[in-house]
Amino acid sequence: MWVIVRFPQPPRPPSPGWVLLLVVLLVWPTAVARAGELPTDWERIETEHVTVHVPEGSAGAGRAIAADADRVMAELLTLTGLETPEDHVDAYLAETRKSFAAIQPGDPPTWAAGTAYPDRGLIFVLLRTRGEKTPRHVFAHELAHVVLHWTFGETEPPRWLDEGLAQVAAGEFSLQTHTILTRAAVGGGLIPLSRLTRSFPSDPVSARVAYAESRDFVLYIRHRFGDQAVADIIREIAAGRDVDAALLTATGVPMEELEAAWAGRLSRRYGWLPVLGGSGSAWSVAAVLVVIGWARKRRIKKRKLAQMGEEERERDERRQSQWPPDSDGPPLWRGDDDERGGSPPTLH
Repeated sequence: MWVIVRFPQPPRPPSPGWVLLLVVLLVWPTAVARAGELPTDWERIETEHVTVHVPEGSAGAGRAIAADADRVMAELLTLTGLETPEDHVDAYLAETRKSFAAIQPGDPPTWAAGTAYPDRGLIFVLLRTRGEKTPRHVFAHELAHVVLHWTFGETEPPRWLDEGLAQVAAGEFSLQTHTILTRAAVGGGLIPLSRLTRSFPSDPVSARVAYAESRDFVLYIRHRFGDQAVADIIREIAAGRDVDAALLTATGVPMEELEAAWAGRLSRRYGWLPVLGGSGSAWSVAAVLVVIGWARKRRIKKRKLAQMGEEERERDERRQSQWPPDSDGPPLWRGDDDERGGSPPTLH
């Protein structure tokens, strides 16, 4: 007697069509999230050079950034030597990190608070930022990347120039930056600028030093040689000249000498701080001293402002007695200094 035993058949491999369908279904949510579909129902705030797009609940933040946008653009045009913007810029201000990532044409890093796509004239800013950077800082930083890209076109600017200009344009400042430069100056950890031309270090500690150095070096050039020197450096490098030749043309100082003077300035500014046993206490002392110095300067500035205000009030009264005010407008002496070739008023 024969007994027929039927073993279960091994499952047939799925057809290529089913495999493709499964892959599409798995990646579809990610594809949608990264599709970069720009919102069309957000509020639009127009300026001459920038359109700010913002969700209805964050209109106040959008207006604050829009109010500053054209001023930042004008400063960037001066610093880069451009006469007019190459394109109108659209800035999208997202309330959450999820929406910040979803509306972009690319995949932003998880730590980024802002991104720029210069070829498309797009800027994205996360409204909920941490630390001392505000959304207005982030916007100005990203706008600087866009404007510098217009200047360089297809070529890449030196990394230290790109990031340094962006931080300067944004007015970025923090005690952390001072602490980083303190450590580098005291410990001999300054990175030669020649190593920051193509890329920044990958490790976080060295990368922070690179960012801090870039900002400080661009500020050094600007304060010592003026805005025109910064514009000349950008123009020369964008035209194809190497960095050393561009710096020599713009400043009249060879690169080695210029970098040595800048590094010496850092050492003189920070090098006197004590290193206490190699521990973190030195950096605590540095931070405290920076705060004390800042508070002292603030008190001195307030006293000077009060004194200047009193002097200006007395001067105004004297002028009013000599040039009575016009009944239909401001005092007639307003602008008198300008007519005599004097300096414009200082704004604080």
